[in-house]
Amino acid sequence: MEGAKDAGAELLYAELAPLPLRRTLDAQGVNAEGSVPKQATFYEDVAADMALLAELKAGFQARAPRRADVGQGKADFDSARFLFVPLQVPDDSQMTLFAGWCAGLQGFIAALAEASRHLPEGWHLRLKEHPSAKVAMTDEINALIASGARIILDNATDSFAQIAASAGVITINSSMGLQAMFWDKPVVITGEALYDIEGAVVRADSAVALGALCSQAAELLFDADLRARLLTWLARDYYVSFDQGRLLKPEQIQRIRAKGRAT
Repeated sequence: MEGAKDAGAELLYAELAPLPLRRTLDAQGVNAEGSVPKQATFYEDVAADMALLAELKAGFQARAPRRADVGQGKADFDSARFLFVPLQVPDDSQMTLFAGWCAGLQGFIAALAEASRHLPEGWHLRLKEHPSAKVAMTDEINALIASGARIILDNATDSFAQIAASAGVITINSSMGLQAMFWDKPVVITGEALYDIEGAVVRADSAVALGALCSQAAELLFDADLRARLLTWLARDYYVSFDQGRLLKPEQIQRIRAKGRAT
C-alpha cells in the first residue's frame, strides 16, 4: 500500500468482516485505522433494525479450529460467574500495531492475571486461545493459574457459548468484542479497536484501570440503543455484502471509492 500511495494509485483496503456474509472494503485503512466514525453522535440518526440484528446473530458460527487442543464443543457452565476473554493471534497486526499499552498478547495475559485478583468473590476470568493461533500460550497461562491468578483456561468450549454464559467480555480489540454486542454483553477493550465508541464499550487505559473494572464485574454498563444503531450502520452501510465470493451490491464499491477520493 505504501508503494501504491507513492505511485499515486487509488487505494482500497480489503479484509474479512466480523459479521456474516460481509467483507471489509475501506478506502482509508483497516482495523482501528478504518473509516468507522468513533463519535457516538454520528449514529443518532440511524434507525436500528432489530430484525436485521437478530438475523445476523443467528448466522454466527464459531471459527473452525486449526489446533488439535482448541475446539468448539459444548459445556455446562452451571452458575459460574465470569468474564470471557477470547485471546487473539499473537503475531496478527491487531497485536503488532494496535495492542496499545499492553504491547501484545503476553503483556495482556500478564495484566489479566493481576486484574483477576480484583474480581468479586466467586468470579473468574475465562480465557480461550484463538483457534488459528500457531503460537500456543497454554504453558504461560497455566503458570499464572498455578501462581494464584483467578483464571480458567477453556480451550474446548464453543466461543459463542462462552460469550452467552459470561457476564461480559474483555479483549484487546478482537472481532469477538463486537460480536458480543449481539448477546447484550458489556465489553471492555484495552487496545485500539474499530468499535471503540464511548457507550458501546468501556476502555481500560492501563493495568490499574483493568483491575478496577474487574472489581466492578457485576456492574459493567453499556448503551443498548447506541449499540443497536452502530451495529445496524455497520451491517447496512459499512461492510460490503458478499455471498460465496460474489458481491451482492456492486453499487457499494462506487460509494466506498467516492468516499476515499473525498478524503
